Amino acid sequence: MKKRGFRYESYSQPVQLWNEELLQFPPNEDVIEEVTGENYHEALEVECQIKEFGGKEVREKALQSEFKNQRYTHYLLKYKGTPCSTACLFVHGMQGRVESVAMIEEYRGNGLIGRLLQHVQKEAKGLQLEKLWVHPISEDVEKVYRRCNFDTIFTMQTGHAFLSGKGIKEIQENSST
Repeated sequence: MKKRGFRYESYSQPVQLWNEELLQFPPNEDVIEEVTGENYHEALEVECQIKEFGGKEVREKALQSEFKNQRYTHYLLKYKGTPCSTACLFVHGMQGRVESVAMIEEYRGNGLIGRLLQHVQKEAKGLQLEKLWVHPISEDVEKVYRRCNFDTIFTMQTGHAFLSGKGIKEIQENSST
């Protein structure tokens, strides 16, 4: 692969499992909606601002593909009327996975991710999913999920080959700062 210009890196990938305890929050001013044709562009705008997602061009393609697939359900959190966070529930059989959790930087640290994850947990319960998984992208994100009732059950060693741009390790390091 190196002869063909590829770079390769290995890294640790934690895997977390929801312990089935719902998060509890008092009511506040946020609104969580399922992403539909009417609010699709608001969700896309949030996700395109998240550098860890690879930028606008990458996320536009991915969201468009996921939106058409019935196994993906996207949610948009609006705080005081402003779209600021998204998350996705991917369902396969009786298993679910939380994906594409995004929070616009100026809204981070206000507990909104917990509220969004609470909504996803309620959806998972309503669907009677056997398991709800998440694969955090960094140790800091792993800690956030841990506070939201996800337990790290193992860590995989995995690899990533790429031709250009940033590697997973560089993206993870930049997301922690």
